Order: sequence, then C-alpha cells, then structure tokens
Amino acid sequence: MAAIPGIYLRGKVYWMRYSRLGKQCFVSLETNDLAEGIRRAAKIRTNPLTKSQATIGDLIDKFLRYKQTKAKRRYTRHSAYNKKYVLRRVDHYFDGKSISKITPKDMERFYEKTASKRTEQTAHTYLLCARAFFNWCVDTERIMLVNPCKEFTVSIDQTFSRKRFCEPALMHKLIDEAPNQQMKFILYSGFHGMRFNEIVEAIPSWFDLDRKEIHVEETPHFLPKNKKRRTIPIADDFLEFLKTYPLNGKYCIAPAVERGIAKYRYDFTRPFRLYMKKQGCPWVTPHVLRHTFTTLLYFANTPLIKISQWSGDTVRVLERHYIHEVPGDREINNLMKRPAPTSQPEAPVAVPIQATG
Repeated sequence: MAAIPGIYLRGKVYWMRYSRLGKQCFVSLETNDLAEGIRRAAKIRTNPLTKSQATIGDLIDKFLRYKQTKAKRRYTRHSAYNKKYVLRRVDHYFDGKSISKITPKDMERFYEKTASKRTEQTAHTYLLCARAFFNWCVDTERIMLVNPCKEFTVSIDQTFSRKRFCEPALMHKLIDEAPNQQMKFILYSGFHGMRFNEIVEAIPSWFDLDRKEIHVEETPHFLPKNKKRRTIPIADDFLEFLKTYPLNGKYCIAPAVERGIAKYRYDFTRPFRLYMKKQGCPWVTPHVLRHTFTTLLYFANTPLIKISQWSGDTVRVLERHYIHEVPGDREINNLMKRPAPTSQPEAPVAVPIQATG
C-alpha cells in the first residue's frame, strides 16, 4: 500500500506527523488500523488536540457546568450531583493519572474491579458516566483523541430484576403501624410509585383530592425524571388518609426544611431505616415501595401501558427491571389441578304407596 503523507507506523501503532505554527508535532493515532488512522488524522488536522496534563478531578466541575448549561441534553441539578459522585470515584481509582494517558485497558480494569467490589449493574452505570465525560474530553475539550470507554465492550445481564417487594399483608401492616403521620404519608406515596426525591419535593398542589389524582410535575426546584409530567390515580385508602393530612405547607413532608447544599432538601432515610428494622424487614427501602407498586399492579392484571404511565417508566424498563415471576408462585398448581370429584346420585327414597279402597 502506498505511504500516506504524515502517517507512519511506529512499532504496531500508527502515528501522525504534522506542522503547527512552524513546529513539528508528533501524535499517536492509537490504532493499528490504517483506515481508522487516516480518519483520526483528518480530524486532528481540522481540530488539533490540546496538550493537557489535567486529571479527571481537575475537570469535573467544568464538565458539569457544560452539561448543565450548553449541552443539547442537559443535566438537571440532581443528575449533576449524581454524576459528580461517580466521577469522583473514577478519579480516586486513577489517583492523579493524566486524562490523556488513560487507556481502554485502564477502563476495563476499573470496570472489573467495580463489578467485583459492588455489582455488575453499578459498574455499568459508572462506565456510562465515564464515557460521557470522556466524550466531552474528545469532542469539546480536544485533550483526548479516543474515548477509552468505547474501545471495549461489556456484556451485562439484561434480565436483571429487583426480586424483593412487599406482599399485601406486609404493605398494610407497615402503613397501619407507622409511628407518625409523616411516615404514613411517605409509605402511601412510595406504594403509589413515587420516587424518593418526588416524595421529598411533593407539594400540596400535586394532590387533587376531587379528581383522586396525584400530578407529579415540575416545580421551581424540581424536574421529574426524563422531564415528563405524569398522573397517578389515588387509591381509596390513601385518599381517606389525605383528607386528614395537613396539605397546607410549602411541602408535604418537612415543610419547614429549606433547600441547602445537600443532595436532597430533606432526607428521611434514617427514620425510614429505623422503622423498617423495628418491623423486622430491614431489606425494605424506599425503592422497594415503588417496586411493590409495579409488581402488585402487574399481578393484578393491570395493563402494562397503565403501569408505565403511572410509574413514569417505559414498558421496556418495566419488563427488564420490575416484571418477573413471583417466588413460590403457586399458580403452577392450575396446570395440575384435578377435577372436582363428581357427587354421587342420591339413592331413591321409597315412598309408601297407600292402598286405595
């Protein structure tokens, strides 16, 4: 094959030589494929790379500002908080290593270590966040040639589902024995499919008692997940409770607590955990309440499209993460159900015949 001006093979990797401001520059194209090397070289000629020794930690805030103000798909305040937490963990793993020196092998090792210490799902979530950050480094900051997260693929269990949920008896027990009205409101809301932060940010105007509906919608400080407003019908039990619950404050729970620098305006995690521990079910989390909502509706033969509308998740997400077999489901007995024994005909009763005279 004829030589390509400015592109040459050094060892097993193609490099590029070009002149910039009268100075010879040499840059690795990070590939052993000539066609890919030509494509990357063309991109460098039109949009040269900037040399940088910055670490992930150095650029986290700048990345998040961009994603909150200039990106096509912008992060909400809540999303930015979560991404910052993840990127700090990635930065801690690389311990001050320059971004430009992070390789696909490095990211593969990071993924494997996270999966072994936590879960495969968590590792995949971290990888997606890191990939978005490195995309920004490649396309916007121009301090990397290739996104190291795109050079290897991972296979996760797509049938992953959350198995635990509250049986109806436990659900009613938790509500009936709640230590106070606020905890009862939290439980009812969770069992109606509301997410943790939706419960925290809920305001009285969301609850239309006349129409028996909850309207989860945008407020000055809150944006629903996927920026989609949704309506949830209110069950009769919850409706009766709401008629006596004080819906006259700024918020439905902890109305006097204002927003600070913390992730949530108010965090009810500790009292919730203490109550569940006292009830003997420490595995119940606020998300388990939401899982119970989708699972029980599904097994009551509620159409998936309705569950999707009420929960705010797509049918695909419901099928992947929530809808699954009930452990110990005895409906299998319908397959082997024996016919009911037929009743024996009663013996005829002898009726005396009276003689006629």
